[in-house]
Amino acid sequence: MTDEVRQRILTQLVWTMRQEQRIRAVRLAIGDEEQGLSGNPTQVNLDVGEVFDPTGAQASADLFGPVDGPVVRGSIDSLSATSGPMGVDQLGVRSIGVNPAGDRVAGISGDGRSVLVAPVEGEGSAVEVASSARNLLAPARDFADRIWLADRAGGSAVISVVAGGQPARQIVVPGVSGRDIRHLLVSRDGSRPVAVVRTPRGDRVFASRILHGEAGRVLRASRAVELDFEPDAADEVIRDIDWRSPTAISVLTDNAQDLSRVETISVEGAPGDLGIRGVSRLRGGAGQLVSSPVEGVEVFAVAGQSVSDLTAPERPLDPLPRGLASLTYVG
Repeated sequence: MTDEVRQRILTQLVWTMRQEQRIRAVRLAIGDEEQGLSGNPTQVNLDVGEVFDPTGAQASADLFGPVDGPVVRGSIDSLSATSGPMGVDQLGVRSIGVNPAGDRVAGISGDGRSVLVAPVEGEGSAVEVASSARNLLAPARDFADRIWLADRAGGSAVISVVAGGQPARQIVVPGVSGRDIRHLLVSRDGSRPVAVVRTPRGDRVFASRILHGEAGRVLRASRAVELDFEPDAADEVIRDIDWRSPTAISVLTDNAQDLSRVETISVEGAPGDLGIRGVSRLRGGAGQLVSSPVEGVEVFAVAGQSVSDLTAPERPLDPLPRGLASLTYVG
């Protein structure tokens, strides 16, 4: 067994076992031979394999968003203009997706038909990487700098991926493609698409898995399955979804009574996410949820210029900048 294979095996075991808080370290034996890392004891601590973190190794913790076109970044109470093309030039993007490193931004044009990519900071130019769409949702980004796109296309959605400087390539997600998609997420490790689909029964959430080849090329998607989420009432609409952990999402809904609800659900049914499962309620008709798969990161609900910290409801926050079209963490 090579050192690379041994490290990957140990990393997989460690990241599984670390869900059990009583476990502090692991040992792996194959037959009578203990398998440690080169030059290290056979007892392996739980910090092994951070480079494989599904939330993105060394991912940026900043918030990003377009304000009347130009892109800003920073913390919730200190957003400032970026120095790249989308922060300086009036490119008119309506929504953005930033790669986990926080140095490349993809923006959807104001008419929803094309995608521009540019550096977040410094000199450079904005390059069009996709065009001729009909109504693109906000793009998703993963660790490989891929851009995941969903064109609502009049209720018959088309999902595609832009990778390695190549033209956008359509990816069929059975159970989601061709339907009325309202939101699309893709996990930072590029393995899980999650979509809100409008159905005759109301809005529902579906999740799939992405199959990759040995070189990392996206091959195909599995058939999407409906997640365990039921609105409280028939008039409840899903306004937004966002990651809460690598395997859990939060769902923002509201109804005619101007009451919003945020519920966190697992996308795979694993019990490790039950610790963050819960329901929050707030008034004010929130329209956007801003969250991250990184543990302990602030979670916000946005209603116009008003913003609430769901992790610290008592925290007072100043109004957001006028003209802020959307707000997002990386990914």
